[in-house]
Amino acid sequence: PLKEAIKRLKGYSDSSYFSTIYKIYPTFKYLLSYFKQLINIIIAYLKLLKYYKLLKKTPVYYASIVLHPYYKYYFVNAWTREYKV
Repeated sequence: PLKEAIKRLKGYSDSSYFSTIYKIYPTFKYLLSYFKQLINIIIAYLKLLKYYKLLKKTPVYYASIVLHPYYKYYFVNAWTREYKV
């Protein structure tokens, strides 16, 4: 987005080396909204990571996995096979 914004501010014609003032405000507004979205994504990721770490510490999570019928069937099949080494 920064490269695109610089191109937008610089202008595409060879005669205009400097941007006109009417292009600056929308470009800044675009960049601010873009970086705000990135910040929100990072904050959401960190919050999700926090709860994921808490989830891994609780024994209820592991019990629910073992007691779930699909996963129970999976574990029985996966762990009863004998692998040749």
